[in-house]
Amino acid sequence: MNYLKRGFKYTFKAIRKNKSIFILLLILQIIMMFSLALSSVNYQVKIFKDLEKIVGPLENANYDAESIKAGEPFMENVYEIYTSYKSMIKNVSEFGLLLLGLFLILNGASWVLTHQLLKTKIKEMPRQWLKYIVSTLALIIPFIGICYLLIKGLTAIGIGLESFGLVAQILVYSSFVLYYFIIVAFAFIDYKSWKTFLKNFYLCSIKKIYLTLIILLINLILVIASSYFIYLNLSDESFPLMMLFSLILVIILVITRIYWVVCLRLISHKK
Repeated sequence: MNYLKRGFKYTFKAIRKNKSIFILLLILQIIMMFSLALSSVNYQVKIFKDLEKIVGPLENANYDAESIKAGEPFMENVYEIYTSYKSMIKNVSEFGLLLLGLFLILNGASWVLTHQLLKTKIKEMPRQWLKYIVSTLALIIPFIGICYLLIKGLTAIGIGLESFGLVAQILVYSSFVLYYFIIVAFAFIDYKSWKTFLKNFYLCSIKKIYLTLIILLINLILVIASSYFIYLNLSDESFPLMMLFSLILVIILVITRIYWVVCLRLISHKK
């Protein structure tokens, strides 16, 4: 457990020596959280509106086989439903691309600046960003492809709603596992050699997972606890407290990211 104490010590030592970068990381984290919240609310409203235009007519459709045989239409305004469906697909695609853009640009800047705070050279930033983008796409694209093929296949064979819900739940849990591997990779984007990068990625994500998960658990507890206090103060009367805990959450997110990188470096050098 010595690496946890040393990681704590090195984290705050680096923050004290690079206060300007730490403040920039805080500002970047606020921008990222605000952008994510704004885009999520905007697209959720659009998607739900499209969904209502699809579900409403389906609920009022004519399911009587006899009346359909007699010439009564199954559903009116089929074109409107089709248009709403196309609009929903468009909005979902745009939202997904926007999230990917935020993840690659703003989140990427946060990780690169985190390594800058830990004394890497400015000229190395393009290489770090390249490793960030490559590792992100290398892990995310196969996962998205598997999800797409799985959902398409299950839809084709007419799987039941309950079974489909179970599969969706498994995919959600799988995304958490994916994110674990992604943030392990981000801890080593400052390494010049791809061979060294992959070696340390494997070491910390698989071989020494028992050490890495302890750090992840500590960080999650801190983030969840601060988020819970925000939830407790979601009211107009507690708005000042909510803003205070939101600021604390921002600080914790930045510090835990630095602590994550420091500790994983210590693990990778641990014999």
